[in-house]
Amino acid sequence: MRLFLTTAISLGLAAVALPGPAAAQSARIERAQVYRSILTSEMFTLLNTSDYASVRKAGETVFDIETREGFRFSVEMAACDTEGGTPGCFGILFFTSWGLQPNDRPKVAAAIEKFNDEYRIGKALVLNDHVRAERYVTTDGGVTQDHIREEAMTFLLMMDRLGETLHDAVGR
Repeated sequence: MRLFLTTAISLGLAAVALPGPAAAQSARIERAQVYRSILTSEMFTLLNTSDYASVRKAGETVFDIETREGFRFSVEMAACDTEGGTPGCFGILFFTSWGLQPNDRPKVAAAIEKFNDEYRIGKALVLNDHVRAERYVTTDGGVTQDHIREEAMTFLLMMDRLGETLHDAVGR
């Protein structure tokens, strides 16, 4: 009986020391504010607190950003203040462009086509005199500020790879 009681107490203490499913779940999930739409003022604040070298409002819903490394890109908010709908914007477009020399166009076009096949997290286009790259994010279902920051980081990583691709294509 004494062995049974000692074993039961030991197991009981072990059970108290181990987190149950609810504790494990709460350790895995954080609570954050979820945005179903985002106001331009909220986006401006988010960008200004994201450790960029500069953030400038370039239009009512457009922001120009420069990273600490000197890379420049823009953020344009889309589907904003729809009539009779929720205030704020439901889309966020990250974009940038590079100038294009006419004689480099065939090499760059082939490289961009290959890039788009390999990296489906955005798109790059060869236009008349430049290359444009973009990534569109929606707030459908809700997003957190951390999610928007992660989307911006994904865009910047994509742009690093695209910059390498363009450099390799023109040999400069």
